[in-house]
Amino acid sequence: MRASSFGKQMARLASPLVLALLSCQAFAQPPEIDRIVTFGASLSDSGNAFVWLADPANSDCGTRLNVPPYDALSDLFVPDGPYAKGGHHFTNGATWVEGLARNLALAGNTRPAFRNGGNKASNYAVGGARAAAGFPCRFNLPAQVNAYLGDFGSTSSRTLVAIEIGGNDVRDALIAALSGGNPGQKIQEALTSLFQSINQLYGSGAKHFLILNVPDIGKSPAVRAIDQANGAGGAIIGLAGSLTQAYNDALAALVTSLGGYPGIDIRILDVHQTLNVVLASPEDYGFANAVDPCISPHQAPYQCDRPEEFVFWDGTHPTRAMHAVVAQQAISTISAP
Repeated sequence: MRASSFGKQMARLASPLVLALLSCQAFAQPPEIDRIVTFGASLSDSGNAFVWLADPANSDCGTRLNVPPYDALSDLFVPDGPYAKGGHHFTNGATWVEGLARNLALAGNTRPAFRNGGNKASNYAVGGARAAAGFPCRFNLPAQVNAYLGDFGSTSSRTLVAIEIGGNDVRDALIAALSGGNPGQKIQEALTSLFQSINQLYGSGAKHFLILNVPDIGKSPAVRAIDQANGAGGAIIGLAGSLTQAYNDALAALVTSLGGYPGIDIRILDVHQTLNVVLASPEDYGFANAVDPCISPHQAPYQCDRPEEFVFWDGTHPTRAMHAVVAQQAISTISAP
């Protein structure tokens, strides 16, 4: 089995109270769920990219680990690999899906599948993955699903399938738009592949799906840096937001269509709205900085000695504290009638 990582350019682009709640409070677990299987990219990767990069055969696909002074970050604050600090994640600690699993007493399921053998670990998310197949030097969604089915064969109807994908595809669409390409084609390819993967998993027995939409990439430090560097006056930020919305609108229609399948329970985790709400009133969530990345290239680590006060860890990824906010929203989403 193989995995993937981030490449070398922009194309991959909570409050203490919330953290305390997630670590101490047990939320009601839907009785039919006894496993979480995770697919996706860096927002859900719990260490798979690190395992893949540890293979010398894949050394050209990125750095093995980002360590202080984080000089493997580009000038857009985009990482070239996972971080040593925070447990080989693309943030400074646990991701949203690990927070969700911990509160459902299913923490073992979100360990990286490419590191842990046996039948407990079932997190196949890999940083840099796309929904669409074919992007080089990545372990994209179709490959992740095939790896999972190769390991497990079928899916219990009591499994929750969490899919966090599309952010890198939207960034690819933005790059296509800025370079005279066809951004709509990138988005359509991503959604077609996602549809096929969900059908494949449903055919294997899966009935419960939690699908994340894409947060507005125009509000990330990386895209804002691109806009500023090009003197675009907000035009690139606006374009990024429009492409994100186009993807999310099409995703909502797709999920509505899939909702007609017999026995299926498929829900969207609206991280787009969650980020917007947090950025509108960051102080309500314990954040003091909702604009800048916590870490920067060539900056000593003491420049970010209070990461819990930042929304963004780097140019594209949220901090552990922001992941905790998303985890709380995920718990609410799957617990709703």
